[in-house]
Amino acid sequence: MSDQNGYTNQAGYELYDTTGTTEEWSYNATGGFGYTFEIGPEQFHPPYQQVVEEYLGKPGTPSEGKGNREAYFKALEHTADATKHSQISGTAPEGVVLRLVKEFDTSTSPVRALIGQPGPARTFRDKLETTAVAPGGDFTLHTNPSTRPSRLQQRKVGEAAKTPVRSTSSGQSRQTKPGIKNAVEAQIPILFPDYTAENYEDIPFEIRPEDEVALLRIVVTMEKNDDYDIVLYKKNGRDPVPDVDRDDDAGNAAGADEIVQIVAPPIGEYVLRVNNYDADSPWLGTINEHKAGSFEILGGSPEEWTMRCERSGGELLGTAKVQVARGATADVGNVCNAPGFGPPTGGSLDSGGGGQITLAGGDAGLRFAVELDRRRLRRAVRLGIRARVRCTTQCRPRLALAVSKRTARRYRLRSRVIARGSHRQAFSGRRTFKVRFTRDARRKLRRARTVRMALVAVAIDGKGRRLTARRGFRLR
Repeated sequence: MSDQNGYTNQAGYELYDTTGTTEEWSYNATGGFGYTFEIGPEQFHPPYQQVVEEYLGKPGTPSEGKGNREAYFKALEHTADATKHSQISGTAPEGVVLRLVKEFDTSTSPVRALIGQPGPARTFRDKLETTAVAPGGDFTLHTNPSTRPSRLQQRKVGEAAKTPVRSTSSGQSRQTKPGIKNAVEAQIPILFPDYTAENYEDIPFEIRPEDEVALLRIVVTMEKNDDYDIVLYKKNGRDPVPDVDRDDDAGNAAGADEIVQIVAPPIGEYVLRVNNYDADSPWLGTINEHKAGSFEILGGSPEEWTMRCERSGGELLGTAKVQVARGATADVGNVCNAPGFGPPTGGSLDSGGGGQITLAGGDAGLRFAVELDRRRLRRAVRLGIRARVRCTTQCRPRLALAVSKRTARRYRLRSRVIARGSHRQAFSGRRTFKVRFTRDARRKLRRARTVRMALVAVAIDGKGRRLTARRGFRLR
């Protein structure tokens, strides 16, 4: 987008100190990309003619004929590209309401009191909800990924290593003139700017991705009576020296070291500007890049959308929890448990907290729910898993755990069905029984670290109807 209008493409905090913006919420809560155009280089609301030129592309500039109009078209094309978001497909009767919801806690930054140290972050409850009316038959919903970016796998940097991975020495290559101003000049910044080209020297350098820099530390030393100031600029690939990073140490007393220190500096080209405020002798500097001395990988925790199938009056017909990644499509099948739309697969799986794995399914005449105790893989293989089943009418439930063909080949299993459990007599209400692994599975999976499997639940009612629900999960 910035290639069309010539604007600087940067994060909000690179422009000025900011947190809690709409763009941040959009990305971290929904996975959607957020942005803000600041039109004009000098003010938020420039004159009308300038707005028009920015929109159409100012004549005589690289953005002529493109501008913000073309940038918005690029955003529109991205929005329509299914590889950039997620899709959920299935079948449903005409006119039912498909409701996609998710609730979670959103965290603030650490909250700092007016006077004092930062306190703990605060959380508030967030809810995302989207509805669509089924056209009848197959449907596809376009949505954001089910897992928020903040829950994906990420690296947390700890303390930086004491010895820099790269240390670059620099020093004055030409004599600059002092930029100190008298009291009158200091009051007229337009006529007497802080520094001109004769008052400063620029030192270019680069932060490379292969160095994995966790800490950038720049130190400039000088003689006792000299006074230099330093400012760090970051290039954006288009302008020579655009966006200033205000994390500098300018304004120290004469003779004191000037220091810039940035944790996890962004990859790219930089310029260190050394301003001569009032100095006659040369300065010396070092640019130190440190790797992380210690860090940990925070494992990702996948999240799910909850899809509810409802009649127009709000009656619930079926529900399913579904995980879907960016660029992927997930199939929920006959989520409404409607006759003539395939096997009833409406149900829900909670493979997260709570210690249970739950599955539900059925239709208007019979509903059933299954809950398995979540156990460590080795303990489950050895002792089995306790299952609790609830039927709304008389039914005989059968449960099975199955693995993929690939997993069966990997562990040389005789059958893809590795565990079974059932209640032989029909009942309504709740019953508890065990799902036990086969002898072959107990022997061959006892040393496995993690196995992905599917819970297949079959319920047969008094009329002989056979209802099936299936959801995958992983045991470690």
